Amino acid sequence: MSQRIDKRRARDDKTQRQLQQTSHSSSDIRQPMQYAKECWEPENNGTMNQIIQQFGRLQLAAMSCVLVAVIGGCGQANSPPPAPVEPKLAHSPPAPVVAATVAPTEDRPTELERRYDGLTLAEWRQRIKDLDPNDPAAAQAVWGLMEIAGDSDVPRHTRRQAALTLGRIGPPAKQAVPLFIKLLDETGTDENATSRWAAKALALFGVVAKSAAPVLIQRLKDKSAHLIDRMAAVDALSQIGIADAGVVPALIETLSSVGEQAELRVLTAEALAYIGSNASAAVPALLRVTGDKDENLRRAAVAAIGAVGPMADVAVPTLAELLVFDESAAVRDQAADALSRIGSSATKLLTRLLADEDAEVRWRAAQSLGTIRPLAKSAVPALTKALEDGNAEVRINAMEALWAIDPDAKSLIPFLLAEFTNDDRQIRVRAYKLLIAMGEEARPAIERLRKLTGDDRPFVRQTARKALESLTSIDGKQTGGSERDSNRYQ
Repeated sequence: MSQRIDKRRARDDKTQRQLQQTSHSSSDIRQPMQYAKECWEPENNGTMNQIIQQFGRLQLAAMSCVLVAVIGGCGQANSPPPAPVEPKLAHSPPAPVVAATVAPTEDRPTELERRYDGLTLAEWRQRIKDLDPNDPAAAQAVWGLMEIAGDSDVPRHTRRQAALTLGRIGPPAKQAVPLFIKLLDETGTDENATSRWAAKALALFGVVAKSAAPVLIQRLKDKSAHLIDRMAAVDALSQIGIADAGVVPALIETLSSVGEQAELRVLTAEALAYIGSNASAAVPALLRVTGDKDENLRRAAVAAIGAVGPMADVAVPTLAELLVFDESAAVRDQAADALSRIGSSATKLLTRLLADEDAEVRWRAAQSLGTIRPLAKSAVPALTKALEDGNAEVRINAMEALWAIDPDAKSLIPFLLAEFTNDDRQIRVRAYKLLIAMGEEARPAIERLRKLTGDDRPFVRQTARKALESLTSIDGKQTGGSERDSNRYQ
């Protein structure tokens, strides 16, 4: 009995000692926990080194199990107590001290997260690629495209794509015009500066963007602005045209400014040419520019005069002078074209030029009369006389003009067949094409062509055989060359 009591007492003593050890261990854990929390309060500049020095590394093993929870609760008066920590085994290594990491706060989501009208940028890029601006359904994309174009955080090339797509959609996207007017202020030296693709988008809108004209005119007149920005303004203004009354006067002012860069003045003349007959007020200024030393500017001014058409008849004498005397072949070509566009009022002058001593002037006059077509019927006698001109270029141009003005195959066939023997390949080719363009009306030439197939000269035989193959086709229909060749003489 006494032995059982002794054993029981010994067991109780052991239990008491274990309880005391447990109480001491809990106190050792709670003490560093409290101290750690105090060290981490903002008003205390405590550090983890102080904790280690105060309690030693042996106690740090127990404390580290709950340190993350303590840190998370610092400064939060109403924070819930930390979750229970599982006790570590005696042989486990000390747990590492984990520093709290806070993700940086961003004002906006990342590119992958941002959405515009419900779609990410990647989805919008694909949608822009697949979008048909002429499809009425494209209007559904307008608001999302506007968001992208107006967001400075979006890559520039994507904003540019969105802006130009809106311009191509046109009137259904007209609510974007105020946005692009505002973006004109985002200038820069880079060729892809926002202001430049904004102006391009406005140009694509055309007359729909007429509300942008005052801002674009101001940019054009601003000589301190970058040349590319001013040229972009000219391009947009040419598309707006007379939808705004200030456009043509502004272009005339720039064209007339001798101090302006030639490149800008050339583009301005081309803009007036695009506006066409509605830019008739610019003819006097354009005529003055035809005397400029810059060849490109003269050519552009003459083209603009031609684009005005019959309303530019006052320019006929100047154009005729350029046709005869200008040192540039490109300007002379353009003058001939402009005269043909002015029409009947230029016929008399062109007819007189058929007798000019300069062969080039004669053939250019014949070429221009052929472009005027029915309006140049009064020139038929002079053109007929030119069929016997000593210059082959004059003769072939006279034939083409006569066929265009008053088709009469029978009278032209002998002259065309005569050119089949010309040493100049280009003359032979043009004679062949005109003969084939006549179709069935040229069949009377078959007998003469058969004789030419026996000519001593290979190039004559080749041209004659090719013409025979077309005129003697099995179905007897016109197969003379391609439709493109036929249209050349219609």
